[in-house]
Amino acid sequence: MANSGGTLTVSGAGFGTAKVAPLLWDDFEGGTAGASIASSPKVGSWKVVSAERTTYTTNYQHSGSKSLQGSRTPSGQWANFDVAIPDGRTFYQSFWFRYNYPAGGTGQAKLMQIHGTYGVGDYNPGVMTGGLSGDWWASYIALEDSGTYNRVSYAAQPTQNAWHHFESVLKQSDPGVANGSVEIRIDGKTVYRQSPVKTRERSGHRWNLAAFFTGMTNFTSNTYTWIDDVYFSDSWARVEICETPTYASCTRKEIQPLKSWGSSAITATMNRGGFQPGQNVYLFVVRADGTATAGYPVVVQ
Repeated sequence: MANSGGTLTVSGAGFGTAKVAPLLWDDFEGGTAGASIASSPKVGSWKVVSAERTTYTTNYQHSGSKSLQGSRTPSGQWANFDVAIPDGRTFYQSFWFRYNYPAGGTGQAKLMQIHGTYGVGDYNPGVMTGGLSGDWWASYIALEDSGTYNRVSYAAQPTQNAWHHFESVLKQSDPGVANGSVEIRIDGKTVYRQSPVKTRERSGHRWNLAAFFTGMTNFTSNTYTWIDDVYFSDSWARVEICETPTYASCTRKEIQPLKSWGSSAITATMNRGGFQPGQNVYLFVVRADGTATAGYPVVVQ
């Protein structure tokens, strides 16, 4: 049994090593309803792009009592925050999102963008996820010389007025070498995957910025988005709970913020997320290579 906000201790073997502090973690519970986004998150740092349109709210929440709301008009289509990415190889991003647009509205939704240092086009090299011309939801890899790479349109768009879980699992390739990988998941299902693949072509260029749920563009009237439980790490290693005993079948995952990580023992802060007290869930340790342990049964409180 694990109490929300309490300490989880996981004992075992073969956990390997991991970075304890992510680049970003926030559940927005520390914000004041109606106030603009804070200058810094609970863990890590971000750069606020449009504070006047990005506010804390109690209207909707995936967990706790608050989420972050982005209000957009046709003349102000961006309301988001960015996280600086250090030079590295593997990255993992997770957040819950909800959106609403007017009946009959047409436009594009930008779920996330990973920008690069080249400074040309979509800030290549990068990974773009969201609307493209003629598509509501799509993803592609932007390269320095080749441009759009392996663009894929999603088979179905996430439903409005409901919470969805977004994940990106990224491995930056060596320059000009197809030894990277990019996987995008929504509600546990892979909607985009390229592996092995080149994610950059030129030496000296790399991913350097992660933009969260960046915009609802080309609409002719106001649109709204909500985001909750945001996480970004320069390591695949993490602890999560989900509703099924097999990790591959998980559709609802909740990040457990780490306190310590050893090869045979890990401690984390219990984050119930969207699960309710008394629910039976399973805890998984995801190692730095992306493999997961068997599930540990847990009852959340």
